[in-house]
Amino acid sequence: MYPLEMILISKRSVNRMLQMEIQPRQLIDPRFTQLVEAGRQGVYHVNLANFDIQLRPVPYVLPRGGILYVSFPLLLCDVALC
Repeated sequence: MYPLEMILISKRSVNRMLQMEIQPRQLIDPRFTQLVEAGRQGVYHVNLANFDIQLRPVPYVLPRGGILYVSFPLLLCDVALC
């Protein structure tokens, strides 16, 4: 991989880390399956592993930031961002 490509990949990674740090997202727990009640318009979220049933499952916040480590052997420098 050429140094310019590595720099572009690093810029994308840093941009993604900054986006995750500044704008954290929330998701519904993927263990819950959405089920529609028969005969009504009720919606339930069921965890099929332990049969936990919820009307509104608690969302969780995705992890922030990350660690990026890139080594540029041709440029004789290492970059680490946290």
